[in-house]
Amino acid sequence: MKWLLDKPDSVVSVAEAHYDQLAGSYNFTDPTLLQTMFHEKVLHRSMYRNLGAVMPEIWDELQSAIDAIFGTVPSETKSITLWPEMMQIIARASNRLFVGLPLCRNEAYLKDMIGFAESVIRCMTLLTFIPSLMHPLFGRLFSIPNNRHYARVKTLTIPVIKQRLADILDKKDVTNDYMTWHIKLAVAENNEDELQPDKIARRLMPINFAAIHTTTMALTNIMLDIASADPSVLAGLREEAETVYASCGGVWDKAAINSMIRTDSAIRESLRYSNFAARGIFRKIIQKNGLRNEAEGWTAPEGSFISVDAHGVHHDEEVYPNANTYDAFRFSREREAMEEEAAVSREGGEGKGEEEEEKDYKERLRLKSAGLITTSDTFLPFGHGRHAWLVFSFFFSPDPCSVFSVFFLHFPPSSPQLSSFPASCSSSSSSSSSSSTLVSPFLSLDHANAMPF
Repeated sequence: MKWLLDKPDSVVSVAEAHYDQLAGSYNFTDPTLLQTMFHEKVLHRSMYRNLGAVMPEIWDELQSAIDAIFGTVPSETKSITLWPEMMQIIARASNRLFVGLPLCRNEAYLKDMIGFAESVIRCMTLLTFIPSLMHPLFGRLFSIPNNRHYARVKTLTIPVIKQRLADILDKKDVTNDYMTWHIKLAVAENNEDELQPDKIARRLMPINFAAIHTTTMALTNIMLDIASADPSVLAGLREEAETVYASCGGVWDKAAINSMIRTDSAIRESLRYSNFAARGIFRKIIQKNGLRNEAEGWTAPEGSFISVDAHGVHHDEEVYPNANTYDAFRFSREREAMEEEAAVSREGGEGKGEEEEEKDYKERLRLKSAGLITTSDTFLPFGHGRHAWLVFSFFFSPDPCSVFSVFFLHFPPSSPQLSSFPASCSSSSSSSSSSSTLVSPFLSLDHANAMPF
């Protein structure tokens, strides 16, 4: 793995690998979007530094979306189809960050953004069955739905973008979201092309695809993994959510998210156990003479792809004991024990020597590095190395924690929705049920990586 990660971009390219994998020439309404990647630059520069400021907005949107989907009556039982419902929640929360109110709640806008994300997957999947020589013909044919979704979306987004451009140029107060970050960066760089309303509207398509589809897939797996775990897992997660929510005074922020180590662990463990991608660290060979591995004696020709078996790494018993078991608190257990020991030590007034303090400090850093968005050569959902999916991971980190926090706090422990949740999760689609169930026709507990097309 290190051998591959150490290769320069002039030899192996992650950008070209993703472009080909996502059928970038056809899928995103304009082939230059994934070639220039200005939207990624905007998110990389602005999202993480603004995360603390926008967390209350995301929290508000999640509460509103979960209220609408799960209902607000504790005694009411409800059957839901997990995949589309989670997609709705994520689409709303994501677009609160991308376009703000009221557009993020516009049903027509959300329908087309979700439809676009599904059309991208459909197109790239169908193209794998077509000889590459015929991709220009069939790529344009398969991406017709994508362009139709964008044609409808732009009627809603372009008026908002034009107004935002005028407000920023007039130095008025504006919403702190992707559109604002995009415009301000384009102005700062004197990039006239990226200030065109149509270009900004098109940029919203790939970031919605990345946020909606992948996050929904991961969250659906996480929900099913928690549902299939021992009931004590759900109880422990709810206890943490209630404690943290009370300690932050009901104001959900970045610090509160960072303190949810059990939830962080449960999500990280699901990404390991039910990894939604079998391969990681995807690269395309672009060096003219190919890439030679002298140690193993083989050469990958120009235009070929190399990746790492992420599923094999994540299920290696030597790396993760009981690797084929979902252990929700695998990554938090040591950290909780250490923090509890430190608290007892402080209360008892027990001092430690300088050497012990240094040792404890290093151990805390090690355990902290097991956080959700921290990549390593044994944890690859976001890739690894300098081209790890930092933008996606920065957004992904608070979003699932927030989703589950709202969910755990949404219902009291005695409510039917949560008290029956672990036992009643089903992989069969049944619209009539006398008890509260979670129903998913696409993902089952045994085959959590199945994808709908």
